[in-house]
Amino acid sequence: MTCAYIVTKKYMMAATSGCRRRSVFKMSDIETTDVDMFTIGNNLRELREQKRVTQMQVVDVLGVSYTHYAKIEEGMRGMSLKMLIKLIRYFETDANTILGSAAMGVA
Repeated sequence: MTCAYIVTKKYMMAATSGCRRRSVFKMSDIETTDVDMFTIGNNLRELREQKRVTQMQVVDVLGVSYTHYAKIEEGMRGMSLKMLIKLIRYFETDANTILGSAAMGVA
């Protein structure tokens, strides 16, 4: 089962029992956490390669430019929460897999 998240302006919480951990994050905590974009980029690249799809196939789903997504994979650019949710659905994974240790501010 894929982990689902409920997102409000103040909170993001795991909504299904399929999640590894039932976590509740205050959105202010997420916004102020130091995120390791290189970890996120590497995790996305690994997921994409495991699924055997190209960056162009991913950008078609996300609705962003090739350059924008390539910079995310390179760790040069961040992403919105909306894009994170699209990636979770596309790769049939959870936020912890994409964010990795970056989710807890660990570099």
